[in-house]
Amino acid sequence: MTSRALLKAAVAAVSPGGRIFVGDVRNLPLLKAFHASVQCHRAEGGTRKSQLRHLIENDVELDAELVIDPAFFVALKDQDDRISDVEIFLKRGHSQNELTRFRYDAFLHVEATHRPSPPDAWLDWRQERLTLADLKRRLASNPRALGVRGIPNARLVVAVKALDWLASEEGPETLEGFKRAMASACDEAIEPELLWSLAEKHGYALELCYSSTGSDARIDALFRKGDILVPDAVFWGRQANSPAKPWAAYANNPLKVKLVRDLRPRLRKYLGEALPDYMVPGDFVILERLPLTPNGKVDRKALPAPGSTVATAAVYVPPETPTEKVLAELWQRILRIDRVGTKDNFFESGGHSLLAMQLVGRIRDRFGVDLPLKNLFQRPQLSDLAARIDILSSTARARQETATARLAAGFEYGEV
Repeated sequence: MTSRALLKAAVAAVSPGGRIFVGDVRNLPLLKAFHASVQCHRAEGGTRKSQLRHLIENDVELDAELVIDPAFFVALKDQDDRISDVEIFLKRGHSQNELTRFRYDAFLHVEATHRPSPPDAWLDWRQERLTLADLKRRLASNPRALGVRGIPNARLVVAVKALDWLASEEGPETLEGFKRAMASACDEAIEPELLWSLAEKHGYALELCYSSTGSDARIDALFRKGDILVPDAVFWGRQANSPAKPWAAYANNPLKVKLVRDLRPRLRKYLGEALPDYMVPGDFVILERLPLTPNGKVDRKALPAPGSTVATAAVYVPPETPTEKVLAELWQRILRIDRVGTKDNFFESGGHSLLAMQLVGRIRDRFGVDLPLKNLFQRPQLSDLAARIDILSSTARARQETATARLAAGFEYGEV
């Protein structure tokens, strides 16, 4: 059942005045910013812009979790008369992490009877050059409601600027240079939790959502006395006025990664049985559709090069040590993929908890060590896990040698 069908069924089952909560939803428009944030944190300072671009694009392709555009819920409302309002909430919390930065909660109101009016006017943070001090003064005057658009979001400003930097041919050429340039980027940005604290201090309820100004690094805020339900047209004017999109455009395809990983080895095996070795392609690129020219012919220039899609890892480092080679072989069999490198991550390569338990069992059979399952979650990269197995094997051998030596010493003592 698709997400749309599931929610439509849920709406049909809810009584008038009820609500449907959809929590911890990953944000599709922020998917690339999320992976940019991760890679900028992991990569060394000397990593070049072109390398980061490739890593981020590959991570987006490899993402096997469901990611949904908030506009999906507004589009769902347009298709179902029983959905009267849609609310999109940012996550609360002082910590800046994946949950607070790149996820949101959604409420669908079913045949709501009370529809509060929007504020009399909205302030524009940029145009009016507002500051946090200005906001405090306005709230102190006790307005019925106060709406502010385009507040710079401290949680996302650096990640979004990283995307701008990567898309441009100008600016620093390395990650280290970008980070130096961004040292003061958050000085004028506002931490969302500060806005919630400010609202509570002045007796307001606050609703924060992604900005209708079109910037992913900005948010809109509505401070309200009493009921906080806001008509979706107030917060979602950009989406409401946009042309309708195909439903598939509102989410990624989390099954694509598994499909590609399953299909490639099957294709290779099938062709290997039907063709001589020299005729079997060295790589396979899976496309949702062939790019076409205006004349309806295949646009060969637009075809991606082999190794540029999810089919191939961004950086392949072959296994070197005996343990790495054996472990890579186990991964290939369990994950049903045809190549594993030392930098590959078990879970990013298609693994999950059930497959993790299978791997632990095969490690026990092959290496004779009891690897705690938590070690795999703590060290999902092949090289790190192989190093851990080597340590466990060495410790086991040392214990065995000690036990053997003690046993031998006991025999000698008995003979004397």
